[in-house]
Amino acid sequence: MAENLEEEKNILKSQALLEYILEKNAYPREHEQLKRLREATVKKYKELGILGVPADEGLLLSMFLKVMNAKNTLEVGVFTGYSLLATALALPADGKITAIDIDREAYEVGLPFIRAAGVEHKINFIQSDGVAALNELINDMLNRCSIHNHKTEFCGTDAQFTTKKQSFVDTTRPTSFAYLCQFLSFYKLFMHGAEPITNGNNHCRLQSF
Repeated sequence: MAENLEEEKNILKSQALLEYILEKNAYPREHEQLKRLREATVKKYKELGILGVPADEGLLLSMFLKVMNAKNTLEVGVFTGYSLLATALALPADGKITAIDIDREAYEVGLPFIRAAGVEHKINFIQSDGVAALNELINDMLNRCSIHNHKTEFCGTDAQFTTKKQSFVDTTRPTSFAYLCQFLSFYKLFMHGAEPITNGNNHCRLQSF
């Protein structure tokens, strides 16, 4: 069941290639707690489990974070926390994640696996509407430091940014990038210098700034 949902979400046209990537690369390298979290998400949410990050995407996130040597990250839209756990596992021992989601119940589905992986101490979960929380964070950033000295290296989000996306860009250092995802047709994400995404397919982009 979990594998079927990952197949539905992936944008690859070749089913054989997708199966090869998942079976030969992604699943064998997937952390045990990530695997259990993925399976628990599908068990509880059934078809809505597609809102979670696929295993191959989790590996990609981990690679980017390690290459960047990131220590501080922001995730807007947590769901059960697959990408959150993947991020926490990739960060160094003193890394910190600010995670924002209005639904604490979904986050708590993944919390036992986060604890079992020994990375709960890296996560500051904020139960809040994304825009309200981003407003508060942006104001705090401006009060604490100059634009070019801000310490957030990575931003993962499945939320609709609109003007908040530009506000975040304006308060992060130029070497940062945001990982932006759209799940199903629930969100329309406006990319820098691009037309809004309006179809029902799943899209992920890297935004440099």
